[in-house]
Amino acid sequence: MTPLFLMNEYSHCFPFCFPAKEEVFVSENRTDALRFVRRACPISTRKEHIFMAEQQVSPLITFYKQGWDNHQQAVVRTVASLSPEQLALPIAPHQRSIGDLLDHMIGARCNWFYFWMGEGDPDLDWDDGQDGDGPIVYTATSLVAMFEKSWRVISSALDRWTSADLDQLFPAPESHQAWLRSKGLEEESAHTRQWIIWHVLEHEIHHGGELSLALGVHGLEGFYTW
Repeated sequence: MTPLFLMNEYSHCFPFCFPAKEEVFVSENRTDALRFVRRACPISTRKEHIFMAEQQVSPLITFYKQGWDNHQQAVVRTVASLSPEQLALPIAPHQRSIGDLLDHMIGARCNWFYFWMGEGDPDLDWDDGQDGDGPIVYTATSLVAMFEKSWRVISSALDRWTSADLDQLFPAPESHQAWLRSKGLEEESAHTRQWIIWHVLEHEIHHGGELSLALGVHGLEGFYTW
């Protein structure tokens, strides 16, 4: 068996439980590794440190996912209740429409998770079925479908990534750099996965508040994540 999973993921949290690396029973299977930890360490040690080990394995699930999922579901429930006429309402005088705002939130997910980090399939996960010709008429059905498809990509990634993945650097896509140059702006530096995850989440929190305020201005029910 390969001595990578247990030593890399757990031994740094339980250094006093393990002998020399070549003497340790190891497994590539996470369940087997945790079972070994529970056998190898005293009960008092496990109670003190087992939480630390599991956090090292999947910090994104424990830190990000539940709260983000609550926010996602609240947005979806709200959008599903809106008519095309309500989606066409401006968020404020001389500002974009509620539908445009929601499309912007979806676009940010696509930009950062697909164009920057390569997550998802462009045809299956990020294609909204719009041909791009003529004025856009937003519908709750199409917007909800895109929120749900894009969330499946994000959710799957948060399940898969570990703490070791957070420091990975991603350079800006060339199309983004070319757009910045066309505006006379400086090119954007690379960002870590951790920075990108938080940036997308804070972007959704910011515009979620904007959405709720806009709905209230028009006498419609906003959303709350509790």
